[in-house]
This record gives sequence, C-alpha cells and structure tokens, in this order.
Amino acid sequence: MMRHSLELERFVAKHIDRLRSASLSAFFSVSLSAAGDMEEQQRAKQYVQDFLKNVGWNPTLTATFAGALPYSNMNPGFRIMIRSMVKARESLKGSGGLGDMHPWKDEEYTDWDAVDEFAFTVAEHLRSRREVATS
Repeated sequence: MMRHSLELERFVAKHIDRLRSASLSAFFSVSLSAAGDMEEQQRAKQYVQDFLKNVGWNPTLTATFAGALPYSNMNPGFRIMIRSMVKARESLKGSGGLGDMHPWKDEEYTDWDAVDEFAFTVAEHLRSRREVATS
C-alpha cells in the first residue's frame, strides 16, 4: 500500500492544532500515479484523502500532481527497481499516460499548468481573506 512519508505524518501531527485552526490551509501530493490513467489518478486522490483522514486534517484546498522520474539522480539499483515497478504496472494496465520509459533519460510528468492553477487558487484565497480582514 502506498503511503506518505513518516516525516510528513510526524510534521502534521506536531502542527495539527495550528493546521486545523488556520483560516486557510492547503495540501498537495506529488505521485507518479497522478500521471496514470483516470483510475490511477483517482487512486492518487483517494490516497491523499485517506492520508488526511488518518491525520485528522481537512485542508481548505488539496491537489495531486504527477512528478518526475529523475533517473540521472538515482543509483543504478534504484533506477532498475523503479523502472521494473513501472513496467510491471504498465504491462498489467497499459501505458496509462507514462509512455515509453528510458532508464537513461529523466522523465517529467508534471502538469505545470495545473501546479500554476493551484498556486493561483491559493493566492486568490489568501487575497480574499486579506481583503475581508482589512475591510
């Protein structure tokens, strides 16, 4: 089963009171599953919802984004393991948006327009709250 890092869980647990009481909070998750087909994308969203439920946090805004496979930064053993995992998934489900993978070439799946849109939405929420607070 996929899960977020223990460090993230600890961070949220340490700051949960502040996160819950904030007038605005946002959470995003970067996952290779978010680059997959609709079923994989839904699984990535459910993964986020499960995480948030488990830690007891209901942020104002959430998002999932596909990430990258920076093969050039991976040691050879890890590179082979990641490539094997993705290839095994593709053989079961079809390409699912990941396309041909080359273990010598970094792969970027991030939809930067979606990242920009999320950031803009967060900024708009902050601007709206600031305007309400100053009026």
